[in-house]
This record gives sequence, structure tokens and C-alpha cells, in this order.
Amino acid sequence: MNSFLKNLGCLLLLLCALGINTQTTSAQVSANCHSTAYVNLDANGTGMITINDINNGSVGTILGIFSGNAPNVSISQIIPVDCNDLGSMPVILTVADSAAGVTHVCTTNVIISDTLGTCSTNSGLILTDSFSTDASNCNTCDGEAYVFLEDPNNPSAIASSTPPYLFQWSDGVNYTAAQYAFHDRNDLCAGTYTVTMYDATQASYTYTLQIGCGSNNGCIDPNQI
Repeated sequence: MNSFLKNLGCLLLLLCALGINTQTTSAQVSANCHSTAYVNLDANGTGMITINDINNGSVGTILGIFSGNAPNVSISQIIPVDCNDLGSMPVILTVADSAAGVTHVCTTNVIISDTLGTCSTNSGLILTDSFSTDASNCNTCDGEAYVFLEDPNNPSAIASSTPPYLFQWSDGVNYTAAQYAFHDRNDLCAGTYTVTMYDATQASYTYTLQIGCGSNNGCIDPNQI
């Protein structure tokens, strides 16, 4: 009887030890990703997303990464990207938890850009305005300007680059256009404005315009000084 109790006690201690070990191992394994990562294409219009771009202190055996845009593609150590991938790509990191028999995953939003302009087929595009209207008087900010991206070979339509589009005005106003490359403002005071538009590849286009003001209140148009 004493021998049985002794053996039972040893068995319980062994089971407890195994249970603690298994629980600790599973609790430690985790997939931790950066929320956002950035990859800029090179002069050849190519680049790669690596595990180091995604991983943010994961614990466990990292199996690899794959694109959320192509989930049927096998897991790999790198994801090659090119001009067709400009914009945002969700990338999933996978970490094995062998003790629990499961796989942990996390996702990073990777922004792929082309600051060198290698992929651009829009080199002939320009930022301009279809019309601008002076402020009604020198003390009122109701001037208007319709600024848009134009292809000089097809001036009747708004040109397209890679959306979304960020318009930054020299007076501090920022505006994001989700789909079409234009911004219509009707709150302009008299003065000179420089507008820079960035598309999703960080290609930039700049335009300068002037807004005058009426003279019915005896003020002097600052653009005429």
C-alpha cells in the first residue's frame, strides 16, 4: 500500500510538471506584428517584403509570411513585389505552437510605394484648375478654385493616377480624395496658394493659383500690389 501511494504521488508530480510545462509553453508562444510597414520599390520597380518587416517580437517558431491578397499562395520567407502591388497589402505572419498543436497569426498593413517614379506612366499629367473665382470682397473668404489632375492629351476629363489622393494647400488645409483626383474649395481669401497633390505611390504634382477680391468696398486687391 505504501509503495502504491508512493508511486501514485510520483505520477501526480510528473503529471503536474508536464501540465505546468505545457501551459507555460503555449502561453509564451505568440504572433506579434507591426501594425504598419513600408516598402519602397527600387529603380527597377521591384522590392520585397521580409519577415523582419512584419515581425514585432513574436515568440515561437516563425513559419513564414504570405499576402492576404493571395491567401492560396504558400507561406514563404519573403514576398516579392513590383509596380502591380503599389498601395496597401495585408501580410500575414504565421507562428507555430507545437505544444498546443495550433498556429498563431497576425497581420501587418504594408504600404508599397514608388517614390522614385519608376512605375509611373503619368509623367505627362499636371495639376491645374478648371476655374477659379475671386472673393466677393477683400474681407470675405468666399473665393473658389477647382483643382484637378489633368492629362493634357485629354483635358476634358479628370486624369487618374493611384488613389487615394492627398491635397496639401499652402494655407494648411489638407484634403483626401478617395477615388477622383480633384478638390473644389470655396473658402479662399484673396491671396496666392500653392497646392501639392500626392497619390498613393507618393508621386507629387504641384500647382500655384491666385485668388483676387472685389473692389466695391474700397479695399486694394493684394494681388495687384
